[in-house]
Amino acid sequence: MASIKIDLSSPEPYVAPAEIYSGSNLNVNGNPNPDTLPVPLPLLISLRIATGGAGQSGLIRALANTFIEHQMQKTACGRFSIAWLLSDTSASFSYLASRAADCSITYHEVAEEMAVRQGIAERRENVWRDHWLLVGPKENPASLPLDGTDDLITIYELFSQLFMACVENPTIRFLSRYDKSAANIKESSIWTAIGQTPWAHPYSSWYHRYVEFPFAALRAACALGEYTITDKGTWLSIDEGIREKMCVFKSSTDAADDPLLNPAHILVGKRGGGCIDGE
Repeated sequence: MASIKIDLSSPEPYVAPAEIYSGSNLNVNGNPNPDTLPVPLPLLISLRIATGGAGQSGLIRALANTFIEHQMQKTACGRFSIAWLLSDTSASFSYLASRAADCSITYHEVAEEMAVRQGIAERRENVWRDHWLLVGPKENPASLPLDGTDDLITIYELFSQLFMACVENPTIRFLSRYDKSAANIKESSIWTAIGQTPWAHPYSSWYHRYVEFPFAALRAACALGEYTITDKGTWLSIDEGIREKMCVFKSSTDAADDPLLNPAHILVGKRGGGCIDGE
């Protein structure tokens, strides 16, 4: 849910886009296929999408460019632009409430439903299913079983084993994004499910609070040899060298009750309804 109240009388704040898209066939400065515009062209930004990892992985870029080309062919409309606003799940709700964004892609069912009831969003739709992963260094100092070697072991058992290893050996650490992101909320829910709150007093030194977006957080976990929770989209999009130095210890299935399943929903704000209605 948003940390601010919606106020339709207040001016819309401007948030600088991380990227602006105008279709995959746009020729800019001699480049026949620039998926991302390095500088904004004088094209109308018709849609502002707030989200995090899906933008960093390039998924929003691919979808936006395809959507623009589709609309131009279907409706014979002029070329337009779509902007991606870099945010996390919690910030996305606030961007929607302030009308800095027209829609947001988030990963928290209860908060999404609250946003609709609060009037921040007009509707909520399924868009895709991502998957959370527990990853860590190949050296695996906590001796966790690799993903697929024991399908009966749960993520809660793995976190319990990791907790004991961290307590016994202070050089073993867990990296938390600690930023109210979907990843932070997910790992926090797993820690509390096993009766632990390593961020609370007395603070656990092995709980590394690293406030960054998904790619930077995963790179930091790799460089520091720490365990962390990341999403599959980020894992598959990160530099291959990062994946070569790390292992997956648990990945989500597609089962609806899998605690690591990461369904994404799009929330359409008051201003965004006309932009994507029916699409």
